[in-house]
Amino acid sequence: MKDRDSLPRRVLLLLFESPQGMERLLGMSLKDRLIRSATRAGWNVVVAEGGGGEVSLEEFAPRGGDRLVICATNVVMTPRFQKTVAGGTWRPDEVIRFRPSCGIFDVGEEFRWIGLGDAGADAETFLERLSEDVARTESPPQNRNVVEVEGEDDRERAEEILLRDLIKDNEGFMSRHFERKISLFVTRRIVDSGITPNGMSLISIGVGLLGAPFFLSVRPTKQVTGSLLFLAHSILDGCDGELARLTFQESKGGGELDFWGDNLVHSAIFSAISIGWARTIDRRWPLLLGAVATLGGLVSAGVVYVSTMRNKNTDGPLFRNIVEKPDTRMEKAMDALARRDFIYLLLLLSLRGRAHWFLVAAALGAPLYALALLRLTLAPRPLAS
Repeated sequence: MKDRDSLPRRVLLLLFESPQGMERLLGMSLKDRLIRSATRAGWNVVVAEGGGGEVSLEEFAPRGGDRLVICATNVVMTPRFQKTVAGGTWRPDEVIRFRPSCGIFDVGEEFRWIGLGDAGADAETFLERLSEDVARTESPPQNRNVVEVEGEDDRERAEEILLRDLIKDNEGFMSRHFERKISLFVTRRIVDSGITPNGMSLISIGVGLLGAPFFLSVRPTKQVTGSLLFLAHSILDGCDGELARLTFQESKGGGELDFWGDNLVHSAIFSAISIGWARTIDRRWPLLLGAVATLGGLVSAGVVYVSTMRNKNTDGPLFRNIVEKPDTRMEKAMDALARRDFIYLLLLLSLRGRAHWFLVAAALGAPLYALALLRLTLAPRPLAS
């Protein structure tokens, strides 16, 4: 028998058609979402003949050590749930029922896949028949990360878990509690509009660049307008990644567009503040501060790109954080400063027409941050991959 604590050799998704499987949810059908998410997780997908596929249950022959995920096409599961399924340990030859039409079964070394060819054309009937054959069934506590969609309430719960799963663990305070709520609201309503993730990136960049000229003035009303557009850029910047992850359109090119677009907006903001300040006081030295802040930001971006992004070809976000697991105070501070909560400081200063104070802080901090980032890069501890 396979040891209880060993991981499966393969994860096979045995899929049965459901009438609700072709309904659309956040940009694609339930069936397509299930198949694409399973494929991305590295599972082998098998569609039963009775459920619209080409593989008959009589011919289906899993091997000992395989983990079967048996479900209907109207089941929605998050990547977190898929990790639980792939990495969990259960007894061989025992049916684990997460939902009536969703369960798993670890095939024991001595199990014989016979007599199940007439087990039915739906997942629930198949799981019941399998449970009768092995005489061992477990129903774990309800997992919030898997939903069987049968009605409108189920659709709302499915949307909720998929959107909630888009929130990153390492987000800044304001991003998690304010910006992400707005970006998810927007994403939920545009996911079926035809706007692509790259299109959303261009919209976000355009909004940010639109805000830069308002900092050519020292008037609080204009600086606040520029700050609000900068904040809108930051919020909309979350939508492109959300769209990409929801519709499985993540790409290295899209991540690079997002990353360098953000840095273009930052450079434009710094430059506009320095030009506006120089014009107001009729001096040129504020232009030097703008150049230092811009150059420091671009050096940091270049270090991050070369160290963590240039050679990354895997699926998922191209950039998550500065270090893999920040432990020291310096690493935690560097990771926190990489977030964009600083936008709120700029907004507060703009209320008094003091955006140039923010430029002074950026001109001092950006070079120091770049040097500290270089130190982390050259240290033996690897940056985030």
